[in-house]
Amino acid sequence: MAESDASLRKAGMEALIGKLGLADAQRFILLIKKDSFDYARWREKLFEAACENVKKSQEAVKETV
Repeated sequence: MAESDASLRKAGMEALIGKLGLADAQRFILLIKKDSFDYARWREKLFEAACENVKKSQEAVKETV
């Protein structure tokens, strides 16, 4: 079952603060709000970078075998 908006916001803030600390979590939120942030494009770039990292890791493993 999907979380309520309030509980999702709370979990998201806890995750940000847990990973970045309070000051950087607040700074991150301000950056997102300030910029003309395209979340879909950001996720696409993140996915592309992750795929490239996996590819490089696979190539490195092949070289050692």
